[in-house]
Amino acid sequence: MAMLITKKMHNEIPSVRIVFLTHYSYVNFVAKQIISHKIFEFVTIVVIVANSLKIAMEDPTNHEETAFSIIVENLFLSLYTLEMLLKILGLGFICNKGSYLRDPWNILDFVIVTLAYVQIILQPEASSLESLNVIKRHDD
Repeated sequence: MAMLITKKMHNEIPSVRIVFLTHYSYVNFVAKQIISHKIFEFVTIVVIVANSLKIAMEDPTNHEETAFSIIVENLFLSLYTLEMLLKILGLGFICNKGSYLRDPWNILDFVIVTLAYVQIILQPEASSLESLNVIKRHDD
């Protein structure tokens, strides 16, 4: 069932979003409704905890990745990407008050997700854990 955007809803959606969507787009409205829901926040926290547990259970000295580990890593990256895109669509990217990149936690998320894709593009055979180990070794 399609929802109609009422005047009140129309006023709650910032006027400038991202370039390819018009003002007050229905896509923006739906994304805003999704990211405002308590279930979205709960699922986001569950994904973060699950990812943290996965990382904690891995052996940092073992540089071999299993097929399962790669699939799980890609699943987490996909979920974080979906979260980021929904927030960008719902909040706007950078221009609006309250937009995605105006929140320090979202900036951190954006940098992490972007770097994950940069790594995939530049070194498709390397894992993200190997990169973290390189950073750790330089700290010593």
